[in-house]
Amino acid sequence: MRKNLASLLLALVLCLGLTVPAAAADQKITVGEETYEALLQAIMSETKADAVTVRLDSDVTLTSAVVIGSSDYNGLFSAPQTVTAHNVTIDLNGYTLTAAKDCAVFEVQKDYTLTIVDNSQAKTGKLDCGVKEAVVVAQGATYNALPASQEPPAETTEEKPAGETPAANPFTDVASDAYYYDPVLWAVGKGITTGRTETTFVPNETCTEANILTFLWRASGEPAAAVTENPFGEAVSADAYYYKAALWAFEKKMIDETFAPNTACTRAQAVYFMWMAAGAPTDAAAAAFTDVAADASYAAAVNWAVAQGVTTGRTETTFAPAETCTRGNIVTFLYRAANTPAGEAETTPAA
Repeated sequence: MRKNLASLLLALVLCLGLTVPAAAADQKITVGEETYEALLQAIMSETKADAVTVRLDSDVTLTSAVVIGSSDYNGLFSAPQTVTAHNVTIDLNGYTLTAAKDCAVFEVQKDYTLTIVDNSQAKTGKLDCGVKEAVVVAQGATYNALPASQEPPAETTEEKPAGETPAANPFTDVASDAYYYDPVLWAVGKGITTGRTETTFVPNETCTEANILTFLWRASGEPAAAVTENPFGEAVSADAYYYKAALWAFEKKMIDETFAPNTACTRAQAVYFMWMAAGAPTDAAAAAFTDVAADASYAAAVNWAVAQGVTTGRTETTFAPAETCTRGNIVTFLYRAANTPAGEAETTPAA
């Protein structure tokens, strides 16, 4: 059935007078036991189930961004087509997925979830993209980035001792006029992070819950948890770089046994974690955000964050609680919590 669909798609391409990229013949993408030459064909092959897992069996180069949702796919179809599976998992399998020039790799639309994993032994899979946002995530969509346990070794405190502030900005992707410039250098100086490599911080990469909990744990002095047994089961390995941070967060009731480390961290979740780490104070005045209900589980955290100068929201009346955070956002929140007098306005909507 899936091979037939792939054949129909290919026939449709030819009927429309379009061409399949020459590189496609060398590309192998697998869904179950079926193999495809284009990532879109593989994703669209699932026409009944709500979830699909696509595995790369070679390096893949795209000719346009792949839309997880509804799109005309750059004219491939005569009318917009909708991805049936609302939960799409891409297993890089040690290979590189390269974006088209000046394009994102994926665009994730509302009510869809995209998860990137690498189940290869080498853990060398990656998204290669020349624009700032490799994955564009719409409001109401979910993006689970490449599992945090596969972060490069540079994401450990051993690279630069805590308190060693760099004499100069070591990151080529952190401009001196960026809102996160000072926060990034502060975070490096405090041993909270050292970036992805010696020369890149990747500020626009989506931050996972494992990422922020590790950053927050390090900013708190890396306290040891009294919990010694793994409460998370197979979902969290004791060898994961964030394991000690997760135990600390569990002990402080920031997370529970269902902790999913690779889930993208939202703005609401970020301020909630920070608020809980601060002792969950409830004396802050209510913020005037129309998108934060008074009975929301994170409402008190938002109120605290505003009072502490961590954020003032996206606009005067909106906080955008479901919007995912980037690495630049998170270090900025932490920097403001540590250095900004309470009540000072947020200087950029980007954080």
